[in-house]
Amino acid sequence: MIRRRGRRRGLVAATVVAAAVLLAVPAPPFAIPAFAQDAGVPLPPPNPARLPALPEAELIGPTLDGFSAIAGGDLPLPGGDPALPLNFLPNPQPDGGGGPLNLVPNPGGPLDLLPLPNAATPPEAGPSVAAGPPVDFLLTATMVEGGTVIPSDIRWWIFGENPGRDGTLPLVREIEGGAVRVLLSPGFYLVQAVYGRATATTRIEVGPTSRDETIALNAGGLRLRAVIGDELPIPPADLRFEVLMAGENAGDRTVVTENAGPDQIIRLSAGPYQVISYYGETNAIVRADVTVTAGQLTDVTLYHQAARVTLKLVTSRGGEALANTAWSVVTEGGEIVFDSVGAFPTLVLATGNYTAIAKHGDDVFESPFTVGAGLNRDVEVLAENPVQAAVAP
Repeated sequence: MIRRRGRRRGLVAATVVAAAVLLAVPAPPFAIPAFAQDAGVPLPPPNPARLPALPEAELIGPTLDGFSAIAGGDLPLPGGDPALPLNFLPNPQPDGGGGPLNLVPNPGGPLDLLPLPNAATPPEAGPSVAAGPPVDFLLTATMVEGGTVIPSDIRWWIFGENPGRDGTLPLVREIEGGAVRVLLSPGFYLVQAVYGRATATTRIEVGPTSRDETIALNAGGLRLRAVIGDELPIPPADLRFEVLMAGENAGDRTVVTENAGPDQIIRLSAGPYQVISYYGETNAIVRADVTVTAGQLTDVTLYHQAARVTLKLVTSRGGEALANTAWSVVTEGGEIVFDSVGAFPTLVLATGNYTAIAKHGDDVFESPFTVGAGLNRDVEVLAENPVQAAVAP
């Protein structure tokens, strides 16, 4: 259930904070459609057999504001500290709320990067560029058009624009960093920048008068948390989130991440998403539709109506739980939501009415019970007056 505060039905509390998000990790096994700032061109996986023989990355002298950098590494921002709080919005909106997001990587853990698509559609051929010596080319990325340069944790892929005989584009460079410099021969290239789960692809021209490119990722951040009832905290170990790209129906939704933790910042392309919160491993599930805004951090709180219960088969009230007991929990509608074997299994259940069924030896016992929001309790089933073994699950 998602409800508004003060009502029994839940509500998602979403607070938009003008900010940026910072995280980067290895590629997940699934691909996510990108919201590209420029006209996106699907890129294939690299073909190492056709890598062009370009100069290796090397120290390139002075860079921005007199700082030096190694090609493929981070380029320090003015001030020398990439962890300074920066505002990715050049002109924060008055209703954006909050302050700038600190660019220190999220302590909750990194997120996977997008893999490259498996096919490519070559762009229309552009005007040729005169041959010449390699050009010291600068690549930078921002969350929004005109925003602050992202200082680190960007994955860059640079491809030649002409597909080979197998239909794939030749990989020219793969670089990890923020603002990076790379030596490129004059010509046209396709560049993909990936930041968390936000990505953008653009076509660049490298030449005597074209020596830099800034890509706007059109991305924002999403931070999730969940509570029980009004404000009872949920142990982080019992809580996980799944984020899906919104679609017209459930079959159109693509999983972005299925194991995000509370207070973890997820970097996403701007747009609508569905968030699912799981408390425990049974039926305590809450869903919400949210929208990520470019250049902003969106905070979302989901409200669970659930509680933790411990099942015990006892010979008398308050007695010792009997070991080697097989358990099932059944809803009013007859759905089995839990199966286990043990003396006193613990589980989380959504609010409602249930029946606990315990099988010990050849005897089967059962007892109805009710779950209230946030009311953790023991459910004791008395080992007396067994029902027929035929009704055991």
